Amino acid sequence: MNFDLKDAWVIPFSAEEEKILSRFYAFLNEGKNAPLDVAYKAANIKMQKEYYPVRCFDVTYGAQWRATSIWEHEETYTVYESKTVYVDLDGGEHSHAGYDHVVNGVKYGTSSYGGKDSRPWTPVVKNIPKEKSKTVIDREEETYGRIGPYSTFQPVITFQKADESFAKWLLGFLKKEELVGYKPELLKDCIVKDLIETDEFAEKTALDQTDDIAARNCEAEIPGTRYRGLQCKVNILDSDMDIALIPFYRISYEYQGEKYECCLCGKKGGNFFYWKRPEDESLAASKKQMEDELAARKKDRMKMLGYMAAAVPIDILLTIILGSHSFIMILVVPFALVVVEAVLFLKLRNIHLTVNSINQAIENHEAWLQEKRKAVAAVVLNSSLTDDEKKAAVQNILERK
Repeated sequence: MNFDLKDAWVIPFSAEEEKILSRFYAFLNEGKNAPLDVAYKAANIKMQKEYYPVRCFDVTYGAQWRATSIWEHEETYTVYESKTVYVDLDGGEHSHAGYDHVVNGVKYGTSSYGGKDSRPWTPVVKNIPKEKSKTVIDREEETYGRIGPYSTFQPVITFQKADESFAKWLLGFLKKEELVGYKPELLKDCIVKDLIETDEFAEKTALDQTDDIAARNCEAEIPGTRYRGLQCKVNILDSDMDIALIPFYRISYEYQGEKYECCLCGKKGGNFFYWKRPEDESLAASKKQMEDELAARKKDRMKMLGYMAAAVPIDILLTIILGSHSFIMILVVPFALVVVEAVLFLKLRNIHLTVNSINQAIENHEAWLQEKRKAVAAVVLNSSLTDDEKKAAVQNILERK
């Protein structure tokens, strides 16, 4: 859909164009598993300045609202719950029944079952206080009011389905205060994209967004602790539409015969948008192998922690079962546990050191690769070198161990 450029508002290009190429190479190098030579072998690099049109609506609105306001507060109160506890010979309380093992008046241990020289724990019923809270409604009242008139700026960007993520990215750079009036020189050597959809479609979208804003503003006016049944009637008092043009660079390039495309916001400090970037499959496979090894060692570490945690209750259980039969066993079992825990701890320590070593190896490897990518880009950007000198320098960087 065409429109009169003379009526449009424009965000001028303000990006530092002399830095775009170096930023582009840096962008390529940031790619996941980016090839080491991507900056050198990126070919047929072309850059086109473009403007994307956005319909912008200045909407003036008011609204009336009605709701049931509720005033309430929280109150705390205490309830008592009956609970049976079991008291052992030392006065300790337990949530389940059990026995003390007593020989000649001396306690040697406890267990969950009876037997020779056992004394059952004493059941005692206790009333346990528990604090709770409840919501108390003080009053309910029908309330109503009005808001406005308010003004809101509602940009509506329309797009083909395939460009949805790109359009939403670009819309984030639209600032009303940066718009200036049309001047022919602002659009020199630029492509201006066509509008998508109709003005009526865009206005309906803007008014729907205004309805949502009005409802939130009405909600903020409702008195009380909370409310229910909000009804909000929005009145659109005025709606003016203008066209705003957002600047961006469309950069196309090739790598290894495959075509790629990315975009850079035309404002100073803007970032890149891309659909895909070149990747080195061998680097990706190598990285995955290291990450798989790291994941396996972390899994081993968790298993070892589980074994160590399980050893303690096993020792307690064996002490209970065997303690009444042999005083020596009471000493042997804990000693055996200490030995087992020591062995497990040494294995855990070795696994932990391995995990740290793999983590460090991955970090060092990534840093080494990134250093090479940056070095290649620096050679490509060095205008004092001939093509043959650049080729030799890049080859030297890639072969460096």
